[in-house]
Amino acid sequence: GRPVEELAELPLMTDPASRATLDVLARIARCALTEMDMNLLSVILCAAVEISLEHGNCDSSCYAYEYFGVVAGWRFGDFEAGFRFGRLGRELVERKGLRRFEALVSLTLANRIVPWAKHVASARELIRGAFDLANDSGDRVSAVSSCCVLVSNLLMSGEPLDEAEREAKAGLAFCRRAAFRDFVDAASTQAAFIRSLPGRTRRFGSLDDDRFDELRMQGRFESQPHARV
Repeated sequence: GRPVEELAELPLMTDPASRATLDVLARIARCALTEMDMNLLSVILCAAVEISLEHGNCDSSCYAYEYFGVVAGWRFGDFEAGFRFGRLGRELVERKGLRRFEALVSLTLANRIVPWAKHVASARELIRGAFDLANDSGDRVSAVSSCCVLVSNLLMSGEPLDEAEREAKAGLAFCRRAAFRDFVDAASTQAAFIRSLPGRTRRFGSLDDDRFDELRMQGRFESQPHARV
């Protein structure tokens, strides 16, 4: 019965059991994006938000609100509420200093919420900021994910291919150093796609060249469905 924006005024969570429960739910939610049923993800996020409504906000609330907004839009078609919840998660980080998941909150907002309401290019600084935060804090998953998200953002925005290719090469190198196989595959596919657009692969419409085997990568994605998300 309250406007979404008023939830930023909830007190900080002090109950240790509630904080611990919300921390677990927030971490499970990230796994549920790729490994579980979407219905279960919705239940997890609803439970996380309910705990925040009853006991106040904490660091995990920021991410719970953020991805609750994603589900509200893509699962239930309420993109207005989704955008408001997305802004709420980011606002809590800024106003209340709840920064433990700041990189993940920024990346989720930039990649999955901002493009609903604004030009996709407007999210670019959030993406770059998320990478810096994640890299500095040791959040390797968010850091490698930011690399791929940035390249997608450049392509969707229609930026020059030279710029997209430069970022794709840098992102692929970073993913390799971080030794995340899934993101190495994603970044390799992005780089091959960019090379294919000006006709630098073996034939137009194919990603195959000396650096990329399209059939092998297709088999990889088919055997690892979570890597397609």
